[in-house]
Amino acid sequence: MAKIINYKNLVKSVLEEKISARDSYPICYHYCITRLGYDSREMTAHKMLSLIKDHVLPSFETIHRTRRLIMEQNPKLRGTDYDKNQSLATEIKQEMLNEHKQ
Repeated sequence: MAKIINYKNLVKSVLEEKISARDSYPICYHYCITRLGYDSREMTAHKMLSLIKDHVLPSFETIHRTRRLIMEQNPKLRGTDYDKNQSLATEIKQEMLNEHKQ
């Protein structure tokens, strides 16, 4: 449980300080792992995935879900694409429901 809280604080501080992280999940992940002492620009994909597998780095999903939760709870930390993405998600859900009914 403590790790989840740490990631929430980490992601929230990134969103507060790095506006570009609000509209880009990969940029948010980059800043998060940089604060943990790792530079995504300096490691291979294999190395990064190994660190994630070994629980040294948080998973992409952990940061993504945490970012989404923080944005839901803190409108001022939402990026400029937030409303557009929410609208698109609603459209896709509706399309899926309509297809399922047929």
